[in-house]
Amino acid sequence: MAELREELLFKQPETSHLGDCPICFLPLSLDENKSSLSSCCCVLICGGCACANQVSNEPLCPFCREPYAASRAEADRNLLKRIEAGDRVAFRQKGCQGKEEHNYSVAVEYLTKAANMDDVEAHNQLSQLYYNGEGVERDMKKAVHHLEEAAIGGHPRARFNLGVVSTRDGRLTKAELAAALRAHQAAVDSTKSPQREAAAHATVAF
Repeated sequence: MAELREELLFKQPETSHLGDCPICFLPLSLDENKSSLSSCCCVLICGGCACANQVSNEPLCPFCREPYAASRAEADRNLLKRIEAGDRVAFRQKGCQGKEEHNYSVAVEYLTKAANMDDVEAHNQLSQLYYNGEGVERDMKKAVHHLEEAAIGGHPRARFNLGVVSTRDGRLTKAELAAALRAHQAAVDSTKSPQREAAAHATVAF
């Protein structure tokens, strides 16, 4: 069992934890500024598709076709609806909001719920909370556990941080770490498209 987990930890996943854009079906960029998430459906859309939707002058979400939230208050109401529907992404977003606002009790509660639903980013965020002792007692064992779960799920930063920890502990050689970094660059290159390049040079409010 332990050997299988080790294999999962250091096996390069076929895609990142973000998966593919549901519109163009290309891998989503690892740069969070090149994607957008609408509160109406909590689905992540690549910047290229979001930009194309804006250019078409349609004030609707390109995925669920609902109108975009007109205010932060409306976005918060939409998020609560998604939470009531049991949407793991909504749980994670609520937890991340709590973390950003230093409301760590909310952060731990909702990130834990999302992690229990196998949300990879929630595991990554929880690893930081346990490492820093924010909202919870500092616990390196739990921090590493959540880091490992995020790494297995294909989270690039979690995989890098786990690689650093493993190199320090003698579980990973420098050559293996270098190979992982090369694979990471290949994953970044696979997310590029002409539409996304155009979106990167456009001024669009998602």
